[in-house]
Amino acid sequence: MATVTTTVTLNAAFFQEIKDDHHELVDLLNLLEQHSFDGRWHRVSRRQLCGMFCELRDRVAMHFALEEAYGYFEDAVSVAPRLSIAANRLRGDHESLYQSVCDLAEISERLVYDQPVIGMGRLLAEQFGFFLEVFRQHEADECRLIQQAFTDDIGAAD
Repeated sequence: MATVTTTVTLNAAFFQEIKDDHHELVDLLNLLEQHSFDGRWHRVSRRQLCGMFCELRDRVAMHFALEEAYGYFEDAVSVAPRLSIAANRLRGDHESLYQSVCDLAEISERLVYDQPVIGMGRLLAEQFGFFLEVFRQHEADECRLIQQAFTDDIGAAD
């Protein structure tokens, strides 16, 4: 009698690309967080801030594209189909998170290229803080999903 098993496979080059991308994204988020506290921006010019938010927009887009293009979720779900609801929810979060970071980049561009409105810097800091909280929770949830699929794959949940 034949038994069919499914395993999570990792392409080393892809895994390294995801890992490098993730580290660069985290470094940029930490840098922005260091400059933002008390609803204000410290030790950074408007132009530098705009550059960082435009880079953040591009890095978030790349991060999500890498996760989606290489079957990051599909492998986990194929091993543990019961995780499909969580995987679909997390994949669905990408669009709203990306839109949020696009809004942040747009506000930062308005600070540089338009006549800034009083309180716009504070609004940017507050919205960045909210984005950061939601994004970090999303990443933690993705990590738990992958760990659960891996645990199911190796049979540690038995």
